[in-house]
This record gives sequence, C-alpha cells and structure tokens, in this order.
Amino acid sequence: MQRPIHNEIPLSEIPLTYIRLHFSIRAVDSMQLGKYPAMTIRGGLGYAMQQLACECRSKQHDADCLYAKMYEEKQGETVEDTYIPYVRPFVIHTGVNELHTYTKHMTYQFSITLFGQATKAYDLFILAMQHFGEAGIGEKKSPFTVVEVKAEQHHMSQLVFHQNRLLRIPAPQRIADQPLLPADVYVRFTTPLRLQVQGKNQHVVTLPELFQNIVRRLRSLLYFHCEGYYLPSSVEEVLLRYAERATIEEADFYYVQYKRFSTRQKNMQRIDGTEGSFYAYDLHEVLVQLLLIGQVMHVGKQTVFGLGRYEVSVF
Repeated sequence: MQRPIHNEIPLSEIPLTYIRLHFSIRAVDSMQLGKYPAMTIRGGLGYAMQQLACECRSKQHDADCLYAKMYEEKQGETVEDTYIPYVRPFVIHTGVNELHTYTKHMTYQFSITLFGQATKAYDLFILAMQHFGEAGIGEKKSPFTVVEVKAEQHHMSQLVFHQNRLLRIPAPQRIADQPLLPADVYVRFTTPLRLQVQGKNQHVVTLPELFQNIVRRLRSLLYFHCEGYYLPSSVEEVLLRYAERATIEEADFYYVQYKRFSTRQKNMQRIDGTEGSFYAYDLHEVLVQLLLIGQVMHVGKQTVFGLGRYEVSVF
C-alpha cells in the first residue's frame, strides 16, 4: 500500500471524497421499524450485498472483495509507530424513529454516506437495497420497494435512481471543501456520541478528546479507503495543541440509552452515548475546518450506524 507523507497542517489538500445518498423506501404491506433502524438496515443490506458481490469460496475473502471491504472485520496497520485501526467506509443515518408501524404505501427516508473508494460502489448499494426490500426488513421480513434515491450535491439534491432506473452517476464531493466559518461556533450532537478513553465511555465531551477522535477517524478513512494516504501523528499533535487553547462554554451534555431488538441475535441490545451541545470559542481556523469534516464523517464508536453525528452552526 502506498504511503505518501503529508505533514502540512492545512486540510484543504486532503483527497478524501464522499457521496451522500438519500433513500426513500415504501412499505409493500405493513412495515415495522424499531427505535433505531440503522442497525436493522445495516444487517439486511450487508446480507443482500454478500449475495450480490461476494464470490469468495471460503471465509477468507479476496483482497478486492467489495463485501469484505464494507462489512468484514479487518486488522489495522502500524505505520511509523502509529497504529491505524480499520474503519468501514460508510455511514447509515436514520436518527431516532418515533413511528413503529408503517402501513401500506407509507414511505421512510434515510441516508447512506460513502467515503473514498466506496463512492465507486454507489450502484451496488442501491441494487443491494432493492434486494433487501425483496427479502424483507425486520423480524417479520416485511417487503419494501426503493422509490427513489437522491444524491446530495453542495446542499442541493439530484435524482439518481427512480422507477427502477439509474438516471445519473453521482459526483463525489471533496470532504475538504467546507465553508469558512468564524472562530466561535455552536455544536449540537443529534445522535449518541460514544467516545472512549481507556475503554470507558465518556459522559462529558472535551475538545482535545473530540478532535483526537476526528483526526484518528480521518486518518483511518484516508489510509484504508483513499489509496494509502497517510496523515502522520505530527499533524494530530499540532491540532491537539490548538484544541487545548480553545474553550468550551455553556456545555449541556446528557447520557442517553435506547434499546433495540436484534433479529439476528434474538435479544434486546442497548444503544447509549452522549448527546447535547456546547459553544466553542477561539478555535483555530484549522480546527473549525476539522469540525466540519467530522460533521460529514461522524465521530466515535459505531459510526456505521449513524452514531456520533453532530451539527456545527454559527451564532
């Protein structure tokens, strides 16, 4: 794997791209969704993708197996004394679902964000979602159809898939292309954030821990899904020094717990983490840009399920 070294602090050179697909699905008869459908969608989508894209003859998947890259557990790598954990190159965002039963012809919307080389597999995700709909979702295997798929393009949307037809190829966006914001921002977490320090979930967010997690997730996505682009630890050290100079005020954090039923494991599972908001003052411009990048990537544990999502705004 190639490992070009990039020591510059400006993040505008980072080549990571992404595509955000907005799905609209329709219940064929009646469809039941839990409080946090992202986990159910991930499982059904993965099974459909394995049937469509995996031709491996054993549990040892080929290096270029698309299914394995998206779903299988993989070992990280150590580069220049820095351990880089493997992360999956997509995020499913559903948020919290308040409506349990979707009757015939009712629709449900959610999004999937693809990163790096995974953006080339956008059509596989759409096809797998169609197959997932035929197999059915949830414990009752309720069928659904994919009504349409839109791609987000610079805060606008383009129709990509409609009436079983792929209409256009969505253009990836550079994650570094973020708007310029002032040094004082407001941050609000909209899904549970699971930050761990020495294996323990943190109930309160600090700026150094938040930025450290953003940098490490960015490094993993770049290295494993952007042709081995390596973001060295020296960049992280400089960014953390900037973070220590910034201040948080009016922080309002609270710990949340949701429960969901796992159809695969046949038991109740807990989804927990920190939600809330804070005001950050005197952020270095690079930190503001990094916050905006993290807004796209999500941060913390279990981001593939849409956890660790936050919104950045000015005040």
